[in-house]
Amino acid sequence: MNEVRTAVEVQVAGLAAQRATPADLERLQQLCDDHQRSLEQGDLAAAAEFDFQFHRELTRSSGNELLLAMLDSIADVLREVRNQSMAEPHVGEDGLRAHRRILKSVVARDPTPHARQ
Repeated sequence: MNEVRTAVEVQVAGLAAQRATPADLERLQQLCDDHQRSLEQGDLAAAAEFDFQFHRELTRSSGNELLLAMLDSIADVLREVRNQSMAEPHVGEDGLRAHRRILKSVVARDPTPHARQ
């Protein structure tokens, strides 16, 4: 599952870097901030949901409706995986760092965020 998810996320991030609007970037930034706040408050369920919503918003920002439909079709599974993994030490913080790195690349219009892990 991780191999497929990674391949799709790299494609989505590249498309979002090319197509995201200023409003999209603002929403992505807000989701990162909300994710951070929920982690600081120890609300792991909220952190998991903000994590999912970041990926959904990034996918929506890609402008590809089929990718969004694919994500939505497996949303329940992705949410469950995120809820389970969020209990592991540092998973939430690691995910947030990755989101901020992706967002930085999208803002810079760099379609290769995966190249600087």
